[in-house]
Amino acid sequence: MSQKVLLVFLNTVFSLTVVSQSFQISDQMVYGGDSYDGIENVVRALDGGYYMFCNSGSGQTGNKTVSNWGGGDYWLIKTDSLFQNEWQISFGSEADELVTKMLIDSNSNLYLCGSSYGGISGNKTVDTYGETDFWIIKTDPLGNEIWQKSYGGTENDTFRDGLIVDNKLFLIGGSNSGESGIKTGFNRGNTDYWLICADTAGNVVWDKTYGGTELDAAYRMSIDNSGDYLYVFGVSTSNISYEKTEDCYGSTDYWILKVSIETGDLIGDVTIGSEGHDICWMGPNILFLEDYLYLLGSSYGDATGLKTENSRGMNDYWLVKLNTNLDFIWDKTIGGNGQDDASSLLANQNKILIAGQSDSDAGFEKTEDNYFNYKDIWFVLIDTSGNILSDKTIGSDMPDMRTNLYKDDSGIIVGSSIFDSYVSGDFDADVYGDYDAWIFRLTGVWTSLSELNNDDKVTIYPNPAHSFVNIKLEDSKISIVNLYKVSGKCILSQESTGPLSIDVSTLASGVYIIKILHERNIDRKILIVN
Repeated sequence: MSQKVLLVFLNTVFSLTVVSQSFQISDQMVYGGDSYDGIENVVRALDGGYYMFCNSGSGQTGNKTVSNWGGGDYWLIKTDSLFQNEWQISFGSEADELVTKMLIDSNSNLYLCGSSYGGISGNKTVDTYGETDFWIIKTDPLGNEIWQKSYGGTENDTFRDGLIVDNKLFLIGGSNSGESGIKTGFNRGNTDYWLICADTAGNVVWDKTYGGTELDAAYRMSIDNSGDYLYVFGVSTSNISYEKTEDCYGSTDYWILKVSIETGDLIGDVTIGSEGHDICWMGPNILFLEDYLYLLGSSYGDATGLKTENSRGMNDYWLVKLNTNLDFIWDKTIGGNGQDDASSLLANQNKILIAGQSDSDAGFEKTEDNYFNYKDIWFVLIDTSGNILSDKTIGSDMPDMRTNLYKDDSGIIVGSSIFDSYVSGDFDADVYGDYDAWIFRLTGVWTSLSELNNDDKVTIYPNPAHSFVNIKLEDSKISIVNLYKVSGKCILSQESTGPLSIDVSTLASGVYIIKILHERNIDRKILIVN
Protein backbone atom coordinates (compact mmCIF):
# COMPACT_ATOMS: atom_id res chain seq x y z
CA MET A 1 0.00 0.00 0.00
CA SER A 2 1.48 3.39 -0.95
CA GLN A 3 2.02 6.16 1.61
CA LYS A 4 -0.70 8.23 -0.05
CA VAL A 5 -3.19 5.37 0.09
CA LEU A 6 -2.20 4.70 3.69
CA LEU A 7 -2.91 8.31 4.66
CA VAL A 8 -6.29 8.18 2.94
CA PHE A 9 -7.05 4.95 4.79
CA LEU A 10 -6.01 6.45 8.13
CA ASN A 11 -8.13 9.55 7.56
CA THR A 12 -11.08 7.27 6.91
CA VAL A 13 -10.36 5.38 10.11
CA PHE A 14 -10.17 8.63 12.09
CA SER A 15 -13.48 9.80 10.68
CA LEU A 16 -15.15 6.55 11.74
CA THR A 17 -13.58 6.11 15.19
CA VAL A 18 -13.49 8.47 18.16
CA VAL A 19 -10.18 9.68 19.50
CA SER A 20 -10.95 8.01 22.84
CA GLN A 21 -10.18 4.66 21.25
CA SER A 22 -6.50 5.31 21.88
CA PHE A 23 -7.13 4.96 25.64
CA GLN A 24 -5.41 1.84 26.96
CA ILE A 25 -5.65 0.10 30.34
CA SER A 26 -2.74 -1.77 31.89
CA ASP A 27 -1.44 -3.02 35.26
CA GLN A 28 -4.82 -3.61 36.88
CA MET A 29 -4.85 -4.51 40.56
CA VAL A 30 -7.55 -4.90 43.21
CA TYR A 31 -7.12 -4.56 46.96
CA GLY A 32 -9.76 -5.59 49.46
CA GLY A 33 -11.05 -7.81 52.23
CA ASP A 34 -14.46 -9.25 53.02
CA SER A 35 -16.31 -5.92 53.47
CA TYR A 36 -16.14 -2.38 52.07
CA ASP A 37 -12.79 -1.05 50.79
CA GLY A 38 -12.59 2.01 48.56
CA ILE A 39 -9.64 3.98 47.21
CA GLU A 40 -9.64 7.75 47.70
CA ASN A 41 -6.16 8.95 46.76
CA VAL A 42 -2.96 7.84 44.99
CA VAL A 43 0.46 9.55 45.05
CA ARG A 44 3.82 8.57 43.61
CA ALA A 45 6.55 7.42 46.00
CA LEU A 46 10.18 8.46 45.68
CA ASP A 47 11.19 4.91 44.65
CA GLY A 48 8.77 4.87 41.70
CA GLY A 49 6.05 2.95 43.51
CA TYR A 50 2.76 4.31 44.79
CA TYR A 51 0.92 5.05 48.01
CA MET A 52 -2.78 4.19 47.99
CA PHE A 53 -5.01 5.79 50.64
CA CYS A 54 -8.20 3.81 51.16
CA ASN A 55 -11.30 3.54 53.31
CA SER A 56 -11.58 0.06 54.76
CA GLY A 57 -14.22 -1.78 56.75
CA SER A 58 -12.59 -5.19 56.20
CA GLY A 59 -10.58 -7.26 58.62
CA GLN A 60 -7.46 -9.17 57.72
CA THR A 61 -9.01 -11.01 54.76
CA GLY A 62 -8.54 -11.10 51.00
CA ASN A 63 -5.23 -9.39 50.27
CA LYS A 64 -5.57 -7.03 53.22
CA THR A 65 -2.72 -7.91 55.59
CA VAL A 66 -3.63 -5.66 58.55
CA SER A 67 -6.49 -5.80 61.05
CA ASN A 68 -9.48 -3.50 61.34
CA TRP A 69 -9.71 -1.30 64.46
CA GLY A 70 -13.44 -0.63 64.46
CA GLY A 71 -15.81 0.63 61.76
CA GLY A 72 -14.17 2.18 58.73
CA ASP A 73 -10.40 2.75 59.03
CA TYR A 74 -7.67 4.61 57.24
CA TRP A 75 -5.85 1.98 55.12
CA LEU A 76 -2.48 2.92 53.63
CA ILE A 77 -0.98 0.59 50.99
CA LYS A 78 2.51 0.93 49.54
CA THR A 79 3.00 -0.73 46.15
CA ASP A 80 5.72 -1.06 43.56
CA SER A 81 5.45 0.60 40.15
CA LEU A 82 3.10 -2.15 38.91
CA PHE A 83 0.78 -1.83 41.95
CA GLN A 84 2.05 -5.01 43.61
CA ASN A 85 1.84 -4.91 47.42
CA GLU A 86 4.96 -4.01 49.43
CA TRP A 87 3.47 -3.13 52.82
CA GLN A 88 0.24 -1.98 54.48
CA ILE A 89 -0.81 -0.18 57.66
CA SER A 90 -4.18 0.85 59.12
CA PHE A 91 -5.18 3.63 61.49
CA GLY A 92 -8.48 3.81 63.32
CA SER A 93 -10.55 3.97 66.48
CA GLU A 94 -13.41 1.78 67.63
CA ALA A 95 -15.77 4.07 65.67
CA ASP A 96 -15.83 5.15 62.02
CA GLU A 97 -13.18 7.13 60.19
CA LEU A 98 -13.68 8.68 56.77
CA VAL A 99 -10.67 8.79 54.40
CA THR A 100 -10.49 11.85 52.13
CA LYS A 101 -7.02 13.00 51.03
CA MET A 102 -3.33 12.10 51.27
CA LEU A 103 -0.64 14.77 50.96
CA ILE A 104 3.11 14.31 50.50
CA ASP A 105 5.80 16.86 51.39
CA SER A 106 9.27 17.52 49.97
CA ASN A 107 10.78 14.97 52.40
CA SER A 108 8.30 12.28 51.25
CA ASN A 109 6.45 12.40 54.58
CA LEU A 110 2.77 11.59 54.24
CA TYR A 111 -0.23 13.40 55.72
CA LEU A 112 -3.27 11.13 55.96
CA CYS A 113 -6.31 13.37 56.10
CA GLY A 114 -9.93 12.62 56.85
CA SER A 115 -12.55 12.71 59.57
CA SER A 116 -13.09 10.71 62.74
CA TYR A 117 -16.13 9.94 64.85
CA GLY A 118 -14.10 8.10 67.50
CA GLY A 119 -12.32 8.96 70.73
CA ILE A 120 -9.07 7.53 72.02
CA SER A 121 -9.15 3.84 71.05
CA GLY A 122 -7.53 1.49 68.56
CA ASN A 123 -4.36 3.30 67.52
CA LYS A 124 -6.04 6.72 67.71
CA THR A 125 -4.29 8.64 70.46
CA VAL A 126 -6.14 11.97 70.31
CA ASP A 127 -9.72 12.61 71.40
CA THR A 128 -12.41 14.38 69.41
CA TYR A 129 -13.61 17.85 70.36
CA GLY A 130 -17.16 17.17 69.19
CA GLU A 131 -19.14 14.56 67.25
CA THR A 132 -16.83 14.59 64.20
CA ASP A 133 -13.38 16.16 63.77
CA PHE A 134 -10.70 16.52 61.14
CA TRP A 135 -8.17 13.74 61.89
CA ILE A 136 -4.69 14.18 60.40
CA ILE A 137 -1.84 11.68 60.75
CA LYS A 138 1.72 12.44 59.66
CA THR A 139 3.96 9.46 58.80
CA ASP A 140 7.43 8.98 57.41
CA PRO A 141 7.83 7.39 53.94
CA LEU A 142 7.66 3.90 55.52
CA GLY A 143 4.32 4.57 57.20
CA ASN A 144 5.71 5.09 60.70
CA GLU A 145 3.62 7.60 62.64
CA ILE A 146 5.23 10.97 63.45
CA TRP A 147 2.18 12.65 64.95
CA GLN A 148 -1.61 12.75 64.82
CA LYS A 149 -3.96 15.67 65.50
CA SER A 150 -7.68 16.33 65.84
CA TYR A 151 -9.15 19.65 64.72
CA GLY A 152 -12.69 20.58 65.63
CA GLY A 153 -15.31 22.31 67.70
CA THR A 154 -18.11 20.84 69.79
CA GLU A 155 -20.31 19.78 66.84
CA ASN A 156 -19.60 18.26 63.39
CA ASP A 157 -16.43 19.22 61.49
CA THR A 158 -15.77 17.21 58.33
CA PHE A 159 -12.49 17.35 56.40
CA ARG A 160 -12.64 17.70 52.58
CA ASP A 161 -9.32 18.80 51.08
CA GLY A 162 -5.76 19.85 51.88
CA LEU A 163 -2.65 21.47 50.40
CA ILE A 164 0.99 21.84 51.45
CA VAL A 165 2.42 25.24 50.53
CA ASP A 166 5.75 26.60 51.81
CA ASN A 167 5.84 24.22 54.79
CA LYS A 168 2.29 25.10 55.78
CA LEU A 169 -0.73 22.80 55.84
CA PHE A 170 -4.01 24.19 54.55
CA LEU A 171 -7.04 22.13 55.55
CA ILE A 172 -10.59 22.83 54.35
CA GLY A 173 -13.90 21.28 55.29
CA GLY A 174 -17.40 21.85 56.54
CA SER A 175 -18.30 22.88 60.09
CA ASN A 176 -21.43 23.57 62.09
CA SER A 177 -19.47 24.10 65.32
CA GLY A 178 -19.46 27.45 67.04
CA GLU A 179 -16.46 29.04 68.73
CA SER A 180 -15.18 26.00 70.64
CA GLY A 181 -12.36 23.48 70.68
CA ILE A 182 -9.71 24.91 68.36
CA LYS A 183 -12.30 26.74 66.23
CA THR A 184 -12.21 30.53 66.71
CA GLY A 185 -15.12 31.60 64.50
CA PHE A 186 -18.86 31.51 65.16
CA ASN A 187 -21.27 29.38 63.13
CA ARG A 188 -23.05 31.39 60.42
CA GLY A 189 -25.82 28.96 59.50
CA ASN A 190 -26.38 25.27 58.97
CA THR A 191 -22.82 24.41 57.84
CA ASP A 192 -19.96 26.75 56.96
CA TYR A 193 -16.65 26.58 55.12
CA TRP A 194 -13.85 26.13 57.67
CA LEU A 195 -10.22 26.77 56.65
CA ILE A 196 -7.23 25.94 58.89
CA CYS A 197 -3.60 26.93 58.39
CA ALA A 198 -1.13 24.80 60.40
CA ASP A 199 2.61 24.21 60.41
CA THR A 200 4.09 20.82 59.48
CA ALA A 201 4.12 19.87 63.17
CA GLY A 202 0.34 20.20 63.14
CA ASN A 203 0.16 23.38 65.21
CA VAL A 204 -2.61 25.78 64.19
CA VAL A 205 -1.41 29.13 62.83
CA TRP A 206 -4.88 30.52 62.12
CA ASP A 207 -8.40 29.39 61.18
CA LYS A 208 -11.21 31.13 59.33
CA THR A 209 -14.95 30.53 58.98
CA TYR A 210 -16.92 31.59 55.88
CA GLY A 211 -20.63 31.15 55.25
CA GLY A 212 -24.16 32.41 54.90
CA THR A 213 -27.25 31.66 56.94
CA GLU A 214 -27.98 28.30 55.28
CA LEU A 215 -25.87 25.30 54.21
CA ASP A 216 -22.43 26.01 52.72
CA ALA A 217 -20.25 22.94 52.08
CA ALA A 218 -16.59 23.36 51.05
CA TYR A 219 -15.10 20.54 48.96
CA ARG A 220 -11.87 21.50 47.20
CA MET A 221 -9.23 24.21 47.00
CA SER A 222 -6.36 25.24 44.76
CA ILE A 223 -3.55 27.81 44.72
CA ASP A 224 -2.77 30.28 41.94
CA ASN A 225 0.53 30.68 40.09
CA SER A 226 1.62 33.60 42.27
CA GLY A 227 1.29 31.55 45.45
CA ASP A 228 -0.57 34.44 47.08
CA TYR A 229 -4.17 33.23 46.94
CA LEU A 230 -6.22 30.15 47.70
CA TYR A 231 -9.40 29.40 45.78
CA VAL A 232 -11.98 27.42 47.75
CA PHE A 233 -14.75 25.62 45.88
CA GLY A 234 -17.97 24.18 47.27
CA VAL A 235 -21.73 24.49 47.14
CA SER A 236 -24.19 26.77 48.87
CA THR A 237 -27.89 27.17 49.58
CA SER A 238 -27.42 30.57 51.27
CA ASN A 239 -28.56 33.92 49.93
CA ILE A 240 -26.73 37.19 50.69
CA SER A 241 -25.56 37.03 54.31
CA TYR A 242 -22.28 37.21 56.24
CA GLU A 243 -19.45 36.35 53.78
CA LYS A 244 -21.83 35.46 50.93
CA THR A 245 -22.34 38.49 48.69
CA GLU A 246 -24.70 37.03 46.03
CA ASP A 247 -28.04 35.23 46.16
CA CYS A 248 -28.44 31.68 44.90
CA TYR A 249 -29.83 31.11 41.42
CA GLY A 250 -31.54 27.83 42.37
CA SER A 251 -31.75 25.29 45.18
CA THR A 252 -27.99 24.66 45.31
CA ASP A 253 -25.19 26.55 43.53
CA TYR A 254 -21.42 26.57 43.23
CA TRP A 255 -19.79 29.01 45.68
CA ILE A 256 -16.15 30.00 45.12
CA LEU A 257 -13.96 32.04 47.47
CA LYS A 258 -10.64 33.81 46.85
CA VAL A 259 -8.67 34.19 50.10
CA SER A 260 -5.22 35.40 51.15
CA ILE A 261 -2.84 32.53 51.74
CA GLU A 262 -1.04 34.52 54.45
CA THR A 263 -4.01 35.51 56.60
CA GLY A 264 -7.10 33.73 55.27
CA ASP A 265 -8.78 37.10 54.70
CA LEU A 266 -11.56 36.94 52.11
CA ILE A 267 -10.66 38.76 48.90
CA GLY A 268 -13.80 37.94 46.89
CA ASP A 269 -16.55 35.41 46.29
CA VAL A 270 -18.87 34.44 43.46
CA THR A 271 -22.01 32.33 43.18
CA ILE A 272 -22.54 30.32 39.98
CA GLY A 273 -25.60 28.26 39.19
CA SER A 274 -28.86 27.61 37.38
CA GLU A 275 -32.42 27.57 38.68
CA GLY A 276 -31.97 23.82 39.19
CA HIS A 277 -29.67 21.78 41.39
CA ASP A 278 -25.94 22.37 40.86
CA ILE A 279 -23.80 20.15 43.05
CA CYS A 280 -21.81 16.94 42.98
CA TRP A 281 -22.54 14.33 45.59
CA MET A 282 -19.14 12.82 44.85
CA GLY A 283 -17.48 16.14 45.62
CA PRO A 284 -16.64 18.87 43.08
CA ASN A 285 -13.11 19.46 41.86
CA ILE A 286 -11.03 22.49 40.99
CA LEU A 287 -8.10 22.96 38.61
CA PHE A 288 -5.84 25.99 38.18
CA LEU A 289 -4.33 26.15 34.70
CA GLU A 290 -2.67 29.05 32.87
CA ASP A 291 -4.22 31.72 35.13
CA TYR A 292 -7.71 30.27 34.84
CA LEU A 293 -9.86 28.25 37.22
CA TYR A 294 -11.83 25.23 36.07
CA LEU A 295 -14.63 24.13 38.39
CA LEU A 296 -16.13 20.67 37.97
CA GLY A 297 -19.35 19.40 39.46
CA SER A 298 -22.72 18.12 38.33
CA SER A 299 -25.90 19.90 37.41
CA TYR A 300 -29.56 19.04 37.06
CA GLY A 301 -30.72 22.34 35.66
CA ASP A 302 -31.59 23.87 32.30
CA ALA A 303 -30.17 27.02 30.72
CA THR A 304 -31.01 29.54 33.45
CA GLY A 305 -28.91 31.75 35.69
CA LEU A 306 -25.32 31.46 34.48
CA LYS A 307 -25.85 28.04 32.92
CA THR A 308 -25.98 28.29 29.12
CA GLU A 309 -27.08 24.76 28.15
CA ASN A 310 -29.99 22.51 29.07
CA SER A 311 -29.54 19.27 30.97
CA ARG A 312 -29.12 16.12 28.91
CA GLY A 313 -30.49 13.56 31.37
CA MET A 314 -30.70 13.42 35.15
CA ASN A 315 -27.32 14.83 36.24
CA ASP A 316 -24.64 16.03 33.82
CA TYR A 317 -21.02 16.98 34.20
CA TRP A 318 -20.90 20.77 34.51
CA LEU A 319 -17.57 22.55 33.97
CA VAL A 320 -17.16 26.28 34.57
CA LYS A 321 -14.15 28.43 33.63
CA LEU A 322 -13.27 31.61 35.59
CA ASN A 323 -10.37 34.02 35.58
CA THR A 324 -8.41 34.84 38.76
CA ASN A 325 -10.78 37.75 39.51
CA LEU A 326 -13.63 35.20 39.62
CA ASP A 327 -15.15 36.55 36.40
CA PHE A 328 -17.23 34.01 34.45
CA ILE A 329 -15.62 32.97 31.11
CA TRP A 330 -17.71 30.01 29.88
CA ASP A 331 -19.50 26.87 31.00
CA LYS A 332 -19.89 23.45 29.42
CA THR A 333 -22.59 20.83 30.01
CA ILE A 334 -21.48 17.26 29.21
CA GLY A 335 -23.78 14.28 29.58
CA GLY A 336 -25.76 11.37 28.30
CA ASN A 337 -29.38 10.33 28.74
CA GLY A 338 -29.00 9.08 32.33
CA GLN A 339 -27.15 10.17 35.45
CA ASP A 340 -23.57 11.42 35.10
CA ASP A 341 -21.74 12.46 38.28
CA ALA A 342 -18.35 14.15 37.87
CA SER A 343 -15.57 13.53 40.40
CA SER A 344 -12.07 14.40 39.12
CA LEU A 345 -10.12 16.39 36.57
CA LEU A 346 -6.48 16.96 35.67
CA ALA A 347 -4.58 18.69 32.89
CA ASN A 348 -1.72 18.17 30.50
CA GLN A 349 -0.68 21.36 28.69
CA ASN A 350 -3.87 22.55 26.95
CA LYS A 351 -5.97 19.42 27.48
CA ILE A 352 -8.18 18.57 30.44
CA LEU A 353 -9.34 15.08 31.40
CA ILE A 354 -12.62 14.75 33.30
CA ALA A 355 -13.66 11.56 35.08
CA GLY A 356 -16.81 10.51 36.83
CA GLN A 357 -19.52 7.91 37.06
CA SER A 358 -22.19 7.33 34.42
CA ASP A 359 -25.13 5.03 33.80
CA SER A 360 -25.94 6.70 30.47
CA ASP A 361 -25.91 4.86 27.17
CA ALA A 362 -24.62 6.50 23.99
CA GLY A 363 -26.32 9.82 23.35
CA PHE A 364 -25.56 13.55 23.45
CA GLU A 365 -21.84 13.85 24.37
CA LYS A 366 -21.49 10.20 25.37
CA THR A 367 -20.42 8.02 22.44
CA GLU A 368 -20.45 4.54 24.04
CA ASP A 369 -23.03 2.49 25.92
CA ASN A 370 -22.33 1.53 29.50
CA TYR A 371 -21.86 -2.06 30.56
CA PHE A 372 -24.97 -4.00 31.57
CA ASN A 373 -27.02 -1.00 32.76
CA TYR A 374 -24.78 -0.22 35.74
CA LYS A 375 -22.63 2.82 36.43
CA ASP A 376 -19.22 2.88 34.78
CA ILE A 377 -16.27 5.25 34.74
CA TRP A 378 -16.74 7.86 32.03
CA PHE A 379 -13.73 9.87 30.82
CA VAL A 380 -14.09 13.02 28.74
CA LEU A 381 -11.13 14.86 27.20
CA ILE A 382 -11.58 18.56 26.34
CA ASP A 383 -9.41 21.50 25.36
CA THR A 384 -9.17 24.75 27.32
CA SER A 385 -11.93 26.28 25.19
CA GLY A 386 -14.37 23.58 26.24
CA ASN A 387 -14.33 21.63 22.98
CA ILE A 388 -14.74 17.89 23.44
CA LEU A 389 -11.84 15.94 21.94
CA SER A 390 -12.86 12.42 22.94
CA ASP A 391 -14.61 10.30 25.52
CA LYS A 392 -14.23 6.77 26.81
CA THR A 393 -16.39 4.47 28.94
CA ILE A 394 -14.51 1.97 31.10
CA GLY A 395 -16.10 -0.53 33.45
CA SER A 396 -17.38 -3.98 34.28
CA ASP A 397 -20.77 -5.67 34.44
CA MET A 398 -21.26 -4.34 37.99
CA PRO A 399 -21.20 -0.76 39.36
CA ASP A 400 -17.85 1.05 39.20
CA MET A 401 -17.80 3.87 41.69
CA ARG A 402 -16.00 7.11 42.59
CA THR A 403 -12.89 7.81 40.50
CA ASN A 404 -9.68 9.65 41.40
CA LEU A 405 -6.90 10.59 38.97
CA TYR A 406 -3.15 11.00 39.41
CA LYS A 407 -0.78 11.87 36.57
CA ASP A 408 2.88 10.87 36.24
CA ASP A 409 5.31 10.02 33.44
CA SER A 410 3.90 6.50 33.08
CA GLY A 411 0.38 7.71 32.26
CA ILE A 412 -2.67 8.40 34.38
CA ILE A 413 -3.17 6.37 37.53
CA VAL A 414 -6.86 5.73 38.10
CA GLY A 415 -8.16 4.82 41.54
CA SER A 416 -11.74 3.61 41.76
CA SER A 417 -14.00 1.26 43.70
CA ILE A 418 -15.68 -1.75 42.18
CA PHE A 419 -18.77 -3.50 43.52
CA ASP A 420 -18.83 -7.29 43.88
CA SER A 421 -17.68 -7.77 40.28
CA TYR A 422 -16.09 -10.49 38.17
CA VAL A 423 -13.94 -10.49 35.04
CA SER A 424 -16.05 -8.56 32.55
CA GLY A 425 -15.89 -5.51 30.34
CA ASP A 426 -12.55 -3.80 31.00
CA PHE A 427 -12.16 -5.39 34.44
CA ASP A 428 -9.66 -8.23 34.66
CA ALA A 429 -8.73 -8.92 38.30
CA ASP A 430 -9.86 -10.79 41.41
CA VAL A 431 -12.36 -9.32 43.87
CA TYR A 432 -12.58 -10.01 47.58
CA GLY A 433 -15.62 -8.34 49.16
CA ASP A 434 -18.66 -6.13 48.59
CA TYR A 435 -16.55 -3.18 47.43
CA ASP A 436 -12.86 -3.31 46.58
CA ALA A 437 -10.23 -0.74 45.65
CA TRP A 438 -9.46 -0.93 41.91
CA ILE A 439 -6.31 0.72 40.54
CA PHE A 440 -5.03 0.73 36.96
CA ARG A 441 -2.86 2.70 34.57
CA LEU A 442 -4.45 4.57 31.67
CA THR A 443 -2.28 5.54 28.71
CA GLY A 444 -2.91 7.00 25.27
CA VAL A 445 -5.09 9.75 26.74
CA TRP A 446 -3.33 12.94 25.73
CA THR A 447 -2.37 11.83 22.20
CA SER A 448 -5.03 11.26 19.56
CA LEU A 449 -4.76 8.49 16.99
CA SER A 450 -3.90 10.99 14.29
CA GLU A 451 -0.89 12.22 16.32
CA LEU A 452 0.58 8.83 17.17
CA ASN A 453 2.95 8.40 14.20
CA ASN A 454 4.75 11.76 14.48
CA ASP A 455 7.97 10.58 16.20
CA ASP A 456 10.52 9.92 13.45
CA LYS A 457 12.95 8.38 15.96
CA VAL A 458 10.70 5.32 16.21
CA THR A 459 10.37 3.24 13.05
CA ILE A 460 7.91 0.43 12.39
CA TYR A 461 8.07 -1.40 9.06
CA PRO A 462 6.50 -2.67 6.93
CA ASN A 463 3.31 -0.75 7.64
CA PRO A 464 0.81 -2.03 6.54
CA ALA A 465 2.08 -5.46 7.61
CA HIS A 466 0.89 -8.96 6.78
CA SER A 467 3.26 -11.43 8.45
CA PHE A 468 5.76 -9.54 10.62
CA VAL A 469 6.32 -5.95 11.75
CA ASN A 470 9.76 -4.67 12.78
CA ILE A 471 10.28 -1.99 15.45
CA LYS A 472 13.45 0.06 15.70
CA LEU A 473 14.56 3.08 17.78
CA GLU A 474 17.42 5.35 16.75
CA ASP A 475 18.85 6.26 20.15
CA SER A 476 17.81 3.72 22.78
CA LYS A 477 17.01 0.11 23.41
CA ILE A 478 13.44 -1.14 23.35
CA SER A 479 12.36 -2.52 26.73
CA ILE A 480 8.65 -3.43 26.44
CA VAL A 481 6.27 -3.39 23.48
CA ASN A 482 2.50 -3.69 23.94
CA LEU A 483 0.05 -4.20 21.08
CA TYR A 484 -3.54 -2.96 21.49
CA LYS A 485 -6.76 -3.14 19.60
CA VAL A 486 -8.29 0.31 19.03
CA SER A 487 -10.84 -0.60 21.73
CA GLY A 488 -7.97 -0.36 24.23
CA LYS A 489 -7.58 -4.08 24.91
CA CYS A 490 -3.95 -5.26 25.16
CA ILE A 491 -3.45 -8.39 23.06
CA LEU A 492 0.34 -8.76 23.21
CA SER A 493 3.17 -7.71 25.53
CA GLN A 494 6.78 -8.51 24.68
CA GLU A 495 10.15 -7.54 26.21
CA SER A 496 13.26 -6.86 24.18
CA THR A 497 16.76 -5.43 24.54
CA GLY A 498 17.07 -4.29 20.94
CA PRO A 499 15.23 -4.09 17.60
CA LEU A 500 12.15 -6.28 17.68
CA SER A 501 10.09 -8.28 15.18
CA ILE A 502 6.49 -9.18 16.00
CA ASP A 503 4.43 -11.89 14.31
CA VAL A 504 1.10 -10.40 13.21
CA SER A 505 0.09 -13.19 10.82
CA THR A 506 -2.70 -14.41 13.10
CA LEU A 507 -4.27 -10.98 13.62
CA ALA A 508 -7.43 -9.92 11.87
CA SER A 509 -7.09 -7.15 9.31
CA GLY A 510 -7.55 -3.72 10.82
CA VAL A 511 -5.99 -0.91 12.85
CA TYR A 512 -3.84 -1.58 15.93
CA ILE A 513 -1.82 0.59 18.31
CA ILE A 514 1.75 -0.24 19.31
CA LYS A 515 2.99 1.22 22.61
CA ILE A 516 6.78 1.22 22.96
CA LEU A 517 8.26 1.72 26.45
CA HIS A 518 11.97 2.53 26.25
CA GLU A 519 14.72 4.42 28.01
CA ARG A 520 13.85 7.73 26.44
CA ASN A 521 10.07 7.85 26.63
CA ILE A 522 6.80 6.09 25.85
CA ASP A 523 5.88 6.20 22.15
CA ARG A 524 2.81 4.99 20.30
CA LYS A 525 2.42 4.08 16.65
CA ILE A 526 -0.47 3.05 14.46
CA LEU A 527 -0.10 -0.33 12.77
CA ILE A 528 -2.23 -1.48 9.84
CA VAL A 529 -2.59 -5.24 9.41
CA ASN A 530 -3.93 -6.49 6.09
